[in-house]
Amino acid sequence: MNKNFDQIIIGGGVSGSSIAYHLSKRGKKVLLLEADQIAAGASSAAAGMLGVQMEFTEYSPFFEFAQESRNMHSVLAESLYKQTGINVQYLKKGAMKLAFSEPEFIQLQAIAHFQQQAGLDARILLPREIGQIEPNIASHEIVGALYCPEEAHVSAPHLTLALAKAAANNGAIILEGTGVTNLITQEETIIGVETAIGNYYADQVVLATGTSLHQFASFLPDDISITPVKGECVALKSEKNIFNTTLFSERCYIVSKSNRYIFVGATVREGERDLSVDAGSVHKLLHDAFTVMPKLQQTRFSHVWAGFRPKAKREVPYLTEVHNMQGLYVAAGHYRNGILLAPMTGVYMADILEDKSVSPAYKEMFSVPNSYQILEEEYH
Repeated sequence: MNKNFDQIIIGGGVSGSSIAYHLSKRGKKVLLLEADQIAAGASSAAAGMLGVQMEFTEYSPFFEFAQESRNMHSVLAESLYKQTGINVQYLKKGAMKLAFSEPEFIQLQAIAHFQQQAGLDARILLPREIGQIEPNIASHEIVGALYCPEEAHVSAPHLTLALAKAAANNGAIILEGTGVTNLITQEETIIGVETAIGNYYADQVVLATGTSLHQFASFLPDDISITPVKGECVALKSEKNIFNTTLFSERCYIVSKSNRYIFVGATVREGERDLSVDAGSVHKLLHDAFTVMPKLQQTRFSHVWAGFRPKAKREVPYLTEVHNMQGLYVAAGHYRNGILLAPMTGVYMADILEDKSVSPAYKEMFSVPNSYQILEEEYH
């Protein structure tokens, strides 16, 4: 097997797979190394919502980046199906963010205003209007909602697997069960990686390792770090269609998948290191879901799971070259939005790696440190 590549990508989650796909499309010789299996980490645990309008409360370049990425998903899903035969289960059925108090409703109205100013379809609904769209919602508990019909969701594992398979079809080499034990450097320049089965060489190495980024901390500046945030979820199953719109609130989210599964999530437990699921977490998630949608009590309980979201120490992920180590790049810290941001992460990182022109606003935002961090440091 050839040992020399244009790029080596460490991490076979959705970000690493997307970068491998877009680079291989451009004719690059790519090696993708995954310590476990493709989509084994956060990309298998994610519920797959493409929730730009549910997540962002004010305008920023990051909001623009996320919009671009959401808009790519439909075409990407169709293209990946043609290339791989894998259906990523893209569904655009809208989303609602529910308010259970007047302060929450006022906040949703402000969010709707900014999104409307940005040209997006964002509607404020009163309880009667909510019931017209989703008759099974317990609207008497709700003050109002933000309704965004352009929101969508996918199957996170299927998307990741499809990106990796398409990359392989384009000539990328994918090695699962192959963890990187060290980076090979020469005078503060990356030249390759060490693994248990041998060394591989490239002028550019991308760390797309999610919560495992700490393994390479000695090669990174202190500005770059990831905190794992555990999220616990519950899966229900129903042979009947109870609702269509993805439902968000400050309490939980509820999403109806194409295979009749209904996902309810997710807890936020920063710093925990095990993937067990607490009975109390399951009780709270189901209680909150049943409060919103009482008919969910008629569904069958299926299973529970947990995953680790990779949270950066700032509001945006790291998508950048590491300036103290030539040839080393990071694509990590997407937190709750790894699936949403996967298409643009792949395109943007491929552009950076090819030294192509990118949006100055994006480059400033994703660099380390960015201007926001500098301002924070000046005031502390």
